[in-house]
This record gives sequence, structure tokens and C-alpha cells, in this order.
Amino acid sequence: MMTSGHVTRRTFLETGCGAVCMAAAGACVLATESGAASLKHRDSLGAYCGLYCGACPQYLEKKCKGCKHSSKKTKCEIRACAREKKIDSCALCKQYPCNVKKVQEIAAGEGKKPFYKLRTKNFETIQKEGYQAWEAQQKGRWNCGKCRKAFSFTVESCPKCDVDVYSAVDELAAYQSKQ
Repeated sequence: MMTSGHVTRRTFLETGCGAVCMAAAGACVLATESGAASLKHRDSLGAYCGLYCGACPQYLEKKCKGCKHSSKKTKCEIRACAREKKIDSCALCKQYPCNVKKVQEIAAGEGKKPFYKLRTKNFETIQKEGYQAWEAQQKGRWNCGKCRKAFSFTVESCPKCDVDVYSAVDELAAYQSKQ
């Protein structure tokens, strides 16, 4: 019913437009309550385990789209657990460190390669500064300062211009010297 050129709430809700708006609002609330909206960075290059997929040789060689990509097929315990909990990183889990073996290795600073050992440092940064800030840092960190070409955490010089880069070995040494 119209009064003075205004649409009443009842009239609004009785129209198709009102019903559509209310259904959309309800869907948003349900998605948020179920946690579906909590994974804001579903296709980001920050892995659940604290690695940055944008610096992974497999990603750089276009053999992988990153561990958060929907096409990723893996049996990674960390990925499965984080996706089930709808969190972007183990670092954001209230139960970290938990009993998942790989998470225990991260918490202990273990890993076969220097970049694996950096996951502990990355978790500390995520917990302190937030996931988005960490991912932005990583995006810049793994690009050559001279030519801006992305490089892998396994190299010590830029694959494009051959200038020395701040490698994972260098970063780990700096991090461990502060411990």
C-alpha cells in the first residue's frame, strides 16, 4: 500500500522485488554462518602450510596452479584440514600446533629444504600481521628487485637477468640468527 509516495515495508515484501532481495540477503547470511564465506583467499598463492605457491618451481613452470586452486589434486593432510575448517592457513587455526604430523614439523622448524623451514617464520608473520599482509609481502619478496621477474625459492640468482637474489637460504640464515 502506498502512502505519500513511499512504499511501505509490507508492500515491498509482497512484491517480487522484495522477495528477491530478502532471498538474497538470507543466502548471504546462510553462507556466512556455514563458513562458506570465510575462505576469502580460495585461489590465492599462499599455501595452507605457510609456503608461497608463487615461488614454487611447479607453479612457475605452469605445472601447478597452487594448492588452493580447485583443480589441485593432493592428499596433503594440511590442505584437507584447513579446507574442512575453512581457514586460509594453519597459522590461523585455534588449535595450532595440532597433532597433524606435518604441522608438528612446521612448529618445530623442521624440513628437508631451507624453504620448508621458512614456514615457521611465515606462520609467525601471518599470526602477527594477518594473512593478506603476509601474502602481499610474499608476492613482492619472490620477484627480482632489478627486472621484477618472479623467481623460485630454490634459486640464488634471477632466471631472467642473473642478478643475485635474496634466496630462501639467505632468508633462513637471517631468521635463524635472530632466534
